[in-house]
Amino acid sequence: MIVHCPGPHVNFGGRSISWFHLTGLAGAGASISVFLIGAHIRSLPAWPLLPLIAMAIVIFLGIAMVTKVMTGQERLTYYHNELVILVGAALFLHAVHQPVLAYLDLVAVAISAFLVCGRVGCCIVGCCHGRPRHHGVVYGAAHVDAGFPPSYAGVPLVPVQLLEAATAASIVLVTLRIMAAGAPDGSALAVTFIGYGAARFALEFVRGDVRPPRAGLSEAQWTSTVIATLVLTAVLRGASGVPSGAIVVAAAVMAAAAARVVTHRGVRRLRRQLRGPIHVDALLAFMKGDATADREVGHRLRIVTTSLGVIVSADPVTLSADAVSHDRHWAMSWPGHGLDEADGQWLANLIATTVGNRCQARAIFGNGVIHVVLSRTSAAGPNPSTDVHMPDEPPSGALGPRGNYLRVVSGEHAPSPI
Repeated sequence: MIVHCPGPHVNFGGRSISWFHLTGLAGAGASISVFLIGAHIRSLPAWPLLPLIAMAIVIFLGIAMVTKVMTGQERLTYYHNELVILVGAALFLHAVHQPVLAYLDLVAVAISAFLVCGRVGCCIVGCCHGRPRHHGVVYGAAHVDAGFPPSYAGVPLVPVQLLEAATAASIVLVTLRIMAAGAPDGSALAVTFIGYGAARFALEFVRGDVRPPRAGLSEAQWTSTVIATLVLTAVLRGASGVPSGAIVVAAAVMAAAAARVVTHRGVRRLRRQLRGPIHVDALLAFMKGDATADREVGHRLRIVTTSLGVIVSADPVTLSADAVSHDRHWAMSWPGHGLDEADGQWLANLIATTVGNRCQARAIFGNGVIHVVLSRTSAAGPNPSTDVHMPDEPPSGALGPRGNYLRVVSGEHAPSPI
């Protein structure tokens, strides 16, 4: 299923208002409601709510301002805000002689409630987007005008923001339930930390926005790993109230992070970079014709070399004489490294996803060179398909420019005459 997102702004009373701001207001209301529900469950006074809200607003705006001054861009990073707000809340609660862990449970759950609405806003406006897939959300020209990457416009993307919103909603429900069941102070905080940290660690692998990793892990994944380590350390030092399930999940996050770092070297590291957001962004730009090719042959064949040294070419081909199909041939090679059939499957899916859903991609692999023939069927033609076929031999009768048969030859990257 493909869902086209509305524009990032909505007209209300003659004014253009960002969906992100609207969902932010909804998130504020949700977080206040959840805090009050938690206070009622725990029989705690609700008066700390107002100073905690004021402090959260100051921290939120302060971090945004500092980030803009330091980077020149307005960026909102959830983890930064969450951790600083929790630290500030702990200091405030200690200063006013209130039970710190009991109230931090409420603050953590309230932040999760805010995140539910915040990530919905992210999905609508197009920030924190996912990677290309055959099914997902699609962003248009209005999003590009608001800063969305042009190379991803019109391409179905994993709705990773909605997956994170669903995770946060689940955390809210689980933590309210364990508080109602009489769980010790700090239990809801631990569940929030570990539950969100584990989900965020996994979801980072389908995030498509460009954020350079360190040793194979993104900043959010490193943060999730550090939090899991701190929770386990606290448990080993005698801390109580952490559910056994959370302990197991924390250990799993640490193990996954260690495995990722250990294996992020050599060929595997290059393979991850090949399919990583930075490289995919460059490939998408070339596929959509937004990037300048290194060279053009006969004004039809476009060739580009990416930052990883991958050579990509694109040119028209004719697969039939009935003018029903509108076809294109792509080829990709990686001198010095080579490509395999898994890379061909991935490239074929990426091309089919980028061009649209009324197409069929066929990948042909041989001697480290991947050829993908994309047939885009018109409405009058046969039923379209996005299935990717991996034949052992080139399709019979496949013609390249000037009537040359398409074949795979070691070291060659464009259609060659037989």
